[in-house]
This record gives sequence, structure tokens and C-alpha cells, in this order.
Amino acid sequence: MLPRVLLVYRVSPPFVLQDRDLLAKHTDVLEFRWGDQRHPARALARTMLRRRRDYDIILVWFGDVHASVSARVARWLRKPVVIILGGYDVSDVQGYGFLSRPENLRRAKTHFKRASLVLTVSNALRSEFVRRFPREAWKVSVLPTGIDTFVFQPGTHKEARVLSVAPVDEWARALVKGWDRVVEVARLLPDIPFLLVGASKEVSERLDGPANLSVRGPVKHPELVPIYQESAVFLHPSRSEGLPNSLLEAMSCGCVPVATSVGGIPEAVGDAGFLTSEDPKAIAAAIEHALKSEPLGTMARERVSASFSITRREERLLALLRHFAK
Repeated sequence: MLPRVLLVYRVSPPFVLQDRDLLAKHTDVLEFRWGDQRHPARALARTMLRRRRDYDIILVWFGDVHASVSARVARWLRKPVVIILGGYDVSDVQGYGFLSRPENLRRAKTHFKRASLVLTVSNALRSEFVRRFPREAWKVSVLPTGIDTFVFQPGTHKEARVLSVAPVDEWARALVKGWDRVVEVARLLPDIPFLLVGASKEVSERLDGPANLSVRGPVKHPELVPIYQESAVFLHPSRSEGLPNSLLEAMSCGCVPVATSVGGIPEAVGDAGFLTSEDPKAIAAAIEHALKSEPLGTMARERVSASFSITRREERLLALLRHFAK
């Protein structure tokens, strides 16, 4: 038997909605989206109090301000809280990380102290969490996000194109995702087409890339599948990461990954791609090798199927939540 879940989240990236849908197959799920509220803290507290008989556990995606409110009210209600960390919530990178502001560090210490369980999407993120919050090390477990390998599967044709995908709405996030490096690498490889997907108008204009670099705005999640399927190489030159879902989706579609060795990226890529330094020349050299290494695309998909499938995540998430069943 599974506990009934109150799912709290700020925004709704596909992996959060995926968790909602897989949980809804097994138990009652009540949702609260922080970003939809005019006064979110007050609205969340009111919802938690008024609907307290409708849920048994609070599942919070990302350790942001909404986690602080959830943990505070849950303590009063004597209900367990599980916080899932994605990366920015234990980062202090200016303009990106939640912990870059002193008041948020204080909030984080409190909501992690009050949490019953903390889940991280990678071992690297777990290590970072333990380094920053050693007193809470006993309550953290690793649970990678899951990819639907039936949806994200290889197509029939690959172009000699280098693809990067991320939801990038401001320049600070573009820097975290290493998109300035993509521009530099594209200049070093003028005969190879590059494609960036997910850029806001502001970011697109600021990139000022060479002629062989195309930039698209955000697309709906299902529309990414043919883009992945048609691209031979997926480039992810991030400066900070938890476990990038776009990288796993691309690998599931048979793209050969080229990525910087930061955060959970090495756990994703393994021996099915190329891990590089942050030097644009090294990244360019890895791309040239990747374009000649088509069999690695098959290995990349096999790696995702074995270690990062949606089925694997569903089974492990349900097993963890069963511990809180009454």
C-alpha cells in the first residue's frame, strides 16, 4: 500500500509531471504548483491545512522556498516530507544556485533538517549535499530520473549535426549550460552544423554565433524526439549539473554524447561517449571523434535502458514511499 501524496513543485518540467503521472497510477495525488499562485506561501500553507486529511506524505520537487514552507507546515501536522533535489538547489553559483543568497542557505538548513528523506538524482549531487549539510547525510538516497525509452528511441537517419538542448530563458542559465562554449566550439568547426534548442529571444540574440550555428526557441517535449533522432552528436558542456535529462533523452535516441565531466554527467555517459575538459579545443576534438564513432550511439541507448529507464525509477520511487505507508 502506498501513502497518498501531496506533490509540491514550483514549475513543471517534464520529469516532474512524469513523477506525478506514475504515482497517480498507484495512489491518490494532490498537486500544488507554487508558480501558479499570487501568494504562494500562504496558499500552500492553507492547502496543506485544509486538505490535510487527503494526503499522508508531502513530496517536494526541488529544495527551494516551497520546500521550506512545506517542511514547516508538515512539522506542525506531523506528516513526513520527502525532498527531491535536482542540482540548482544545492548550488551557490551566482545568478543560478539557490544557495547563492545567505537567507536561502538558512532556509535550506532548516528544510533539510525537517525532511524525513532527501533524494538526489545522482551520486555526485549526493556528495555535494553531504558536503554542505553533513548532519543530514543519514537521510539522503540516490534516485536518478527516468527516461521513457519507448518514446525516446533512435530514428532511421542521423545527420552529421551537433545538438544541444536546454530550457534557457536567461543569460546566467546559458552560462551554466555552457552555451557560450558551444559558440566557441562551433567557430572552431565551421564545416559542422550546430543546433541549440530552448533559447529565449534574449539569449538567442546575445549568443551571436557563427553561420554554422542555428538557434531555436523552446519546443514542446514530444517535438524533441525527431530532433534527437536526426542528430549524430549531443553536446552538453555544462559548468554545473545534477543529472541532465536532455543528455539522457538524446542518448536514448542514439546520439553520441560529448560532455564536460561535471556533476552527474560522468554517471550518465559512462563509457558510451566522450567526457572532456572545459577547453573548447578539447571539446572540438571530442566532437570530431564522436562523429566517427556511430556504434557509441547504440551503447548510449543501451546504457540509458539499463540504468535510467522510467520503469526503474517507478519501481524505486514506489519502494521508497512504501516505507511511509500507515
